[in-house]
Amino acid sequence: MTARYVVLGLARPRTPWFGEVGAWSAGGATPVDFVRCLTAEEVRARLAGGQRISALLVDSRAPGLDRDVLNSARRADVAVIVVDDGAVDRDWHAIGATAVLPAPFVEDDLVALLADHAPAVPPTPLPGPGADGPTERVGRLIAVTGSGGSGTSVLAMALAQHLGGRTHGDVLLADLALDADQAMLHAAPDVVPGLTDLVESHRLGTPDPSAVRSTTFEVHGRHYRLLLGLHRHRDWADLRPANVAATVDSLLREFPTVVVDVDADVEGARDCGVVEVEERNVLARTVLGRAEVVIVVGNGGTKGIHALTRTLQRLAAFGVEPTRTIPVLNGSTGIGQRWRRAPQAIDDLVAEAGDDLRRRTVTVPWHRGVEAALRDGGPLPRALGAPLAAALATTASAGRSHREEPVPVPAVAPGRPG
Repeated sequence: MTARYVVLGLARPRTPWFGEVGAWSAGGATPVDFVRCLTAEEVRARLAGGQRISALLVDSRAPGLDRDVLNSARRADVAVIVVDDGAVDRDWHAIGATAVLPAPFVEDDLVALLADHAPAVPPTPLPGPGADGPTERVGRLIAVTGSGGSGTSVLAMALAQHLGGRTHGDVLLADLALDADQAMLHAAPDVVPGLTDLVESHRLGTPDPSAVRSTTFEVHGRHYRLLLGLHRHRDWADLRPANVAATVDSLLREFPTVVVDVDADVEGARDCGVVEVEERNVLARTVLGRAEVVIVVGNGGTKGIHALTRTLQRLAAFGVEPTRTIPVLNGSTGIGQRWRRAPQAIDDLVAEAGDDLRRRTVTVPWHRGVEAALRDGGPLPRALGAPLAAALATTASAGRSHREEPVPVPAVAPGRPG
């Protein structure tokens, strides 16, 4: 494995070269790991985060670009390359730039500048034969998923809180949904560090346990720690399957129990013939394929039960064994024929799964204290997490799945060597 350049990028929205560099990096056209930054403040945070960085590639008209940003990079021994389209008349070298790259440019132009001015980051060597070390702890991975609007995120919080109360807080709640809501539900003042940063730290090696834990936050009063999710939905494009799998491994080594709020979309290239769809769903496919228990949440009523059973069917087709699945009806009042018939309806609609899901269907009652707890940041009602924890204890687990997701191999275009 050869050394690569770790490059931070900062540019205006829809700047052409910004997307091109990202595509070159993702496609392997350049030896560059490109890390997109949203703001100058994020650039400063990443420079101070301890990760080895080769260069800062910044647009001449990027918001927040000033001498202080360039000096922050130079103090961190990071080369600064300004991409100049000629719209700004400024002496970039005088305020701290290492080099200026005229726009537009091609792959070779960028690689040549990096070779001249930026240090490559060597790969982390693997342990040699016979290397001794302590036996690694592997935690318990519990996935909470469901259709939109079913209360998946809140129930994931409630379960983490209940389990954390019994294990003195050594439980992690990880937000691995594409539309990550846990930052909002926890009123997080910032979204850095989070999942994006943790996955990026696994590109060229494995961070130590303290670095993994430092990307999470303690949630006071709820007995768990929180890993914030993607900054934006489209950030899935920066995630590679091997890096995501390594990230999950690190979380399970650091925390005895990891509760994951994750989507239920597991379509892959074999299902639709599109590799990009599988790459978009890499978080869900990785977590749901490996989880010891998968809790599937749905609402009552005709549409809610239909959505729940459809999700159960899709997960069964993906390979999630019914023996490690717990259906949950969220918001039950416990009154009326509709709720009494719901478990039977679930069994009828997923009969081909070959397992009696009705016996394990959990109903979680509606509780008026939920909104107040979310608003005030206090503990969630115990009535939400207790039924889920009880179901976990009684579920006949098929054992921890170590299913590995294959890294998708793009189809070779006609006329190109394969």
